[in-house]
Amino acid sequence: MITKKTLVAHQPSYLPWLGYVEKLRISDVFVIMDDVKFSKNSMYARNYIKIKDEKVLLTVPTCNEDKDKKIKDVKIAGDSWRQKHLKKITMAYSKSDFYDLYFPRIEKIYCKDWKWIFDLNLEFLFFIKDVFEIKSDLKIASHFDFEGDKNSRLVNYCNQFNANEYLFGENGKNYVDENLFLENGVRVGFQKFKCPNERLSFLDYIFKYKIYNGFFGVIEYV
Repeated sequence: MITKKTLVAHQPSYLPWLGYVEKLRISDVFVIMDDVKFSKNSMYARNYIKIKDEKVLLTVPTCNEDKDKKIKDVKIAGDSWRQKHLKKITMAYSKSDFYDLYFPRIEKIYCKDWKWIFDLNLEFLFFIKDVFEIKSDLKIASHFDFEGDKNSRLVNYCNQFNANEYLFGENGKNYVDENLFLENGVRVGFQKFKCPNERLSFLDYIFKYKIYNGFFGVIEYV
């Protein structure tokens, strides 16, 4: 019997939402795509929390000269954002049931002197793995020599790390080359995630509920 080994690849995200956490939880190998182009309109450096009934966007400022750089090469601009974000997180969750359990650890992350957006996001990934007790093996794409278009790179990830299943988000159906994966012995799945907290940052969940059971969606296979 062949043992299933699931791989997921994703760009690093700032304070990611639960759908991202669920992909990380499901995967055996999680490739962090730090070698793709940075976009200020993405969630690489921003995400939402909720203060009372209002969604509030937390954004880490990045240097203007980093417009066309890869995620791993993007610098953070200044450090005043750290206290601003901590203040807003406190405003949002200080009365939540598990604020005292998690806030000191989050505060410790923000108190570090961050230079690169990727390093900050990676630190939060380690925090997420610990809090949600996730065993997935993290791999950083730029540490390897991957080439090809979007589909080819994903297949190359699977070949490199001996994965026989790749999990896309639901929108992956719009661009996946299913035949290419199947030709390489990789089964394709699509995550259908029912988010319990309006696609807010995972912070919104852990402060309020603590325990994450991972049963907010299903996976459809080709």
